[in-house]
Amino acid sequence: MREVETKFAVDEHFSLPDLLAAPPDGVHVEAVTREERQLEAVYLDSEDLRLARAGITLRHRTGGGEDGWHLKLPTGTTGAREEIQVRDPAPRAGQRTQKAQKAQKGTRRGTAARSRSARASGAGADLQPPEELLDLVRARLRGATLRPVSTLVTSRTAVLLHDREGRLLAEVVDDEVRVLDGDGDGDGDAPRFREVEAEDRGGGEDVLRAVGVVLCDAGAVPTAFTPKVVRALGPRASAPSDPPPPGKVRAKGPAGDTVTAYLRHHVRRLLDEDARVRLDAEDSVHQMRVACRRLRAGLRTFGPLVEEEWARALRAELKWLGSSLGDARDHEVLLDRMRGQVAALPPEEVRGRPLAHVEKVLGGELAASRERAVEALRTERYAALVERLVDGATEPRLTAAADGRAADVLPPLVRRAWKRLAKRAGAIVPGASPAEDYHAVRIAAKRARYAAEAVAPALGKPATRFAAKAEEVQDVLGEHQDAIVAERTLLDLAGRRGVGAAAFTLGVLYAQQVSGSAGTRADFDRLWPEVSRRRYRRWLGG
Repeated sequence: MREVETKFAVDEHFSLPDLLAAPPDGVHVEAVTREERQLEAVYLDSEDLRLARAGITLRHRTGGGEDGWHLKLPTGTTGAREEIQVRDPAPRAGQRTQKAQKAQKGTRRGTAARSRSARASGAGADLQPPEELLDLVRARLRGATLRPVSTLVTSRTAVLLHDREGRLLAEVVDDEVRVLDGDGDGDGDAPRFREVEAEDRGGGEDVLRAVGVVLCDAGAVPTAFTPKVVRALGPRASAPSDPPPPGKVRAKGPAGDTVTAYLRHHVRRLLDEDARVRLDAEDSVHQMRVACRRLRAGLRTFGPLVEEEWARALRAELKWLGSSLGDARDHEVLLDRMRGQVAALPPEEVRGRPLAHVEKVLGGELAASRERAVEALRTERYAALVERLVDGATEPRLTAAADGRAADVLPPLVRRAWKRLAKRAGAIVPGASPAEDYHAVRIAAKRARYAAEAVAPALGKPATRFAAKAEEVQDVLGEHQDAIVAERTLLDLAGRRGVGAAAFTLGVLYAQQVSGSAGTRADFDRLWPEVSRRRYRRWLGG
């Protein structure tokens, strides 16, 4: 479930405006429901707050009708998080204890007692989260032990906005929060704060913005999106996640700064995709695979600047991880290609049920390959790799050569990649070279592009322009390779049992791939003379 909300700072004199009497501009509010709720949340994290620093919150909450475990993951968009809930089992009749009944009365002393009681009976004394939630945070924890780090007791006034059809549009909550320690202990002097939140509940971001205007008119002040537990825990919880963020790099600075920034950027990117792959989020396998490739390419490009054995071992493990993700990504690309091309065919060329045949075979293979990819992320081998990547990005094993100026040291490293590309492209014989030779050029173009992009933060526009030209070659020959793979797949699909009349349509698609691969080879023959012009590589020297 995607949660989108905005937060506001308010003082003790603030009162929630009457959103029915003065509805947000452009929003038809038919009904407003007001609720008073008492909530308690016990937050779990590592000793060094690895989850909070990564923008992740894991809690067990009671009250408000959502008793159970809540995991919130960042989405990359401010104010938006992915929330996964695992509800507590509903209590059986007669199980309500006297303590639980007292807890509903909402006295402050009773609230603290309720918090301790919930952990002792409802959540379990050890507060062990469900396995499906632990699975999503293992890469961030890297073996660290979870423990209670804060308990928040919230008195909430909630206002729910409905439209004329009774649909819920938005929820505005005024929260008075009391902060207890990790064990839920505290007294009347426990730290407190107050904040207002507006959450999209179906009306969309336009409604959320309009609600925000009304709140601001009433005296609320928009504030940075900070989860309650981060606010409660203080500066340690808002420190950067591991590894540290990339620092600034300069052409006149040490080349090692560029290496460090590159590794940190792509390790952080890989970790960002970990939970998304486990959740089967759109494009997640692709993005994680790209992060693997970028890291491998960077370690290759920066070879003289890093310790050889260290880099070789990391590259080998990254190759394993990339291969574990590769089948799933390849099946995604192929299935999307087949769907699009079948949909584009004239009706008279669609016979039988070609798409159903494709979906049955490729869809099944895709599901199986995705499961294999997730299983790889659950291995000790992957856990060890993540630990080594975080450690290596934090403190890369640099050689003395990395102390040299980036402007002097980095261009020759890219020049090596260019020479490999030029050699392979120069060996192509138009109309005669096999598909494998074009594929080799594509791989060399990708490596040259990645090498240039790795040094671009320090060397600027010349490296960026060169990378763009290499990417043109990669794109053209990427389409060529996709067509070749599709040719082979369509031959296999057409020969399977049960294809029936769909074999005709698969033959049409096969002919399209043959024509397409020939066309992309011709495109490359026209493109290469422009890409190989010296103006794009003068900065490489030599």
